[in-house]
Amino acid sequence: MRFFFYGTLLDRDVMALVIGRRLPAAAFAPAILPGHVRRRVKGASYPIAVRDTHGEIHGMVVGGLSVRDVARLSAYEWDLALWQRRDKRAFVRRLRRALSGR
Repeated sequence: MRFFFYGTLLDRDVMALVIGRRLPAAAFAPAILPGHVRRRVKGASYPIAVRDTHGEIHGMVVGGLSVRDVARLSAYEWDLALWQRRDKRAFVRRLRRALSGR
């Protein structure tokens, strides 16, 4: 399986810790995600992708990922149902406030 990464998982040490093994350098290929920009999450140390028709995010497509790797990556990122129950309400409030002035 192949996935596009643009944040903390670009760091080979972080990737190795998350999936439990070190990928060969050949598994990483430079790639660009058009129509988006990378923004740092306020109060956090990781980025998010935000739509911007004039932007592009430079990252990597990583191949050679196993089903086990993908499961570990999913656990590292977040569980949607858990996030919706625990964090969505506050997130939507902040987002509404941030966008209300536009």
